[in-house]
Amino acid sequence: MIQLKKLVIIGGSGFLGQVICQTALTENWTIVSISKHGRPPSNKLLKSLRDAPIEWVQADIFTSQDWQAHLLHAFAIIDLVGIIKERPKEGITYQKMIADSAKIIGTVASDNDRLQHFIFLSANAGPTKYIEAKRQAEQSLISMPLPLTIIRPGLIVGAGR
Repeated sequence: MIQLKKLVIIGGSGFLGQVICQTALTENWTIVSISKHGRPPSNKLLKSLRDAPIEWVQADIFTSQDWQAHLLHAFAIIDLVGIIKERPKEGITYQKMIADSAKIIGTVASDNDRLQHFIFLSANAGPTKYIEAKRQAEQSLISMPLPLTIIRPGLIVGAGR
């Protein structure tokens, strides 16, 4: 019997998260996607994911702790939480959505002794405050006992985006 590895993608309902879910399915991962929206609406969901065996978890990591149990037995965790543009009047800032969320996720993930990979998606370019929040998140995660990989890609685009 083959034991499937569990992959938790935080921010998995977004553009990049869905592509990672799609790829992970081809590698027979057990996939949990945690995001504020849970399962994306059908018109925003990649066709290959519509009937896929993905556990879509709706949770706000800032106000709920229900999502934390999903990290406990994960082999790998990918942190994709972030925003492109701030909306300060709504409380959506680079600081909160990048640096603060990474600290929360990393703190919870560091309690998982089975975790083999924690991947943080950073950036190599962008608005000054955006990059500052990414670097602050990196420093916070580096200080934690995590098997950490930081990726600093350029602009990520795909079909239709």
